[in-house]
Amino acid sequence: MNLRHGARGPRELLSQIDGPSILIADELTASVAAQLDWSRVQGFATDAGSRTYHTAILARSLKVPAIVGLHDASLRIAAGTPVILDGATGELVASPSPAQIDDAQRRAARPRRRPAPHAEAGPVATRDGVRIRLEANIELVEDLKFLSESGAEGVGLYRSEFMLSGRPLDNVSEDEQYAMYRSLVEQVAPQPVTIRTFDLDERQVTRDPSRPERRRTRPGLRGLRLGLANPAGLRTQLRALVRASAHGPLRIMFPFVSAVEEVRQARGLLREAEADLQAPGRIAVGAMIEVPSAAVAADLLAPEVDFFTIGTNDLIQYCLAVDRTDDRVSDLYEPLHPAVLRLIRLVRRAAGRHRIPVSLCGEMASDPALVGLLIGLGLTEFSMTPGAIPLVRQVVQDLDFAQARMLAGHVLRLATAAEIEQYLFDALAASAIQRSPLP
Repeated sequence: MNLRHGARGPRELLSQIDGPSILIADELTASVAAQLDWSRVQGFATDAGSRTYHTAILARSLKVPAIVGLHDASLRIAAGTPVILDGATGELVASPSPAQIDDAQRRAARPRRRPAPHAEAGPVATRDGVRIRLEANIELVEDLKFLSESGAEGVGLYRSEFMLSGRPLDNVSEDEQYAMYRSLVEQVAPQPVTIRTFDLDERQVTRDPSRPERRRTRPGLRGLRLGLANPAGLRTQLRALVRASAHGPLRIMFPFVSAVEEVRQARGLLREAEADLQAPGRIAVGAMIEVPSAAVAADLLAPEVDFFTIGTNDLIQYCLAVDRTDDRVSDLYEPLHPAVLRLIRLVRRAAGRHRIPVSLCGEMASDPALVGLLIGLGLTEFSMTPGAIPLVRQVVQDLDFAQARMLAGHVLRLATAAEIEQYLFDALAASAIQRSPLP
């Protein structure tokens, strides 16, 4: 992706590969897996094995054979090497002999080609009729062409900070922002667009060479906190957003919310902008729940906003005190940790009691192995990279909501991520014999 200019994700990069192929990698993340063309990729093998059960769940949900925990297969097997992958025995044979190929073909009960999911327009629902909404995360207006290709029902997250392109915040005028937001809203209309205010850290605003650079993943002066500490920049963005809202359905979302008073201050600035521009004041305002304090106090935040969006990437990181970019502890970054699942349920229940919608975005949203569990927890709106939507849509259509709720209820009684992974794996294994709630 770094070397090929203009490539938009793994799906586009691998679209010209001759099939059938086997994917061999150090690790296969859910966000990549969800974008692959599984009519070309017949199976996968990974070096990583520390999260074996989750990888097994992923393989089950994709209905492809897989081997994990090979340690150095990606280094030992060159691209283009013929291989035989046996997901039943865990054997990966490189450069097989004709006799080995004949034997493998005899043992193969049937071809396991999985049809590539096609993007469909319109609503999607589970088998028993529960409506699920799938929206797209985008960084650039140029990404909008992928919305219709993926079947997205709007933009669930526009990361507005990407429009800065490395420039200091005060170099981007209100008119420039307005033109960008207006173009975005008009192209997506009549579907809604949710624009997140600048999710920047202190270094990205000050650009002070005398200050040591801090990693973005560290908590501190970031997101809405930083906007309130530099109200001139936040006012400029809010004015541009208010002006753009006249051209189509637009929602404003504040990132890195940690307390009620932050939302009240931000909404005060929004009301000032609306009054100054003589706008009707009908813009829906949401809070991104990605800090544990916001999740725990979700019942107090809910009356202050019109919607929630759960940002799982940071929520997991801060909940578990794990910097996922630090190799020493990255294996502790566990989406299926019981505390993470309980926080998600807590936020969903608070939103339900106050009758506001709640969406989930981040890596978990595009993980085909976890979508059924998340829906079982009561979530019905998701936002993800556009390339992941066709496969997630297929997962939803195969899902039985009532059974997914039962599965989630049992999962919430388990004490460790390993137990949860094993239970989900067993549930998917059973589905090979009898159709189960998770595909």
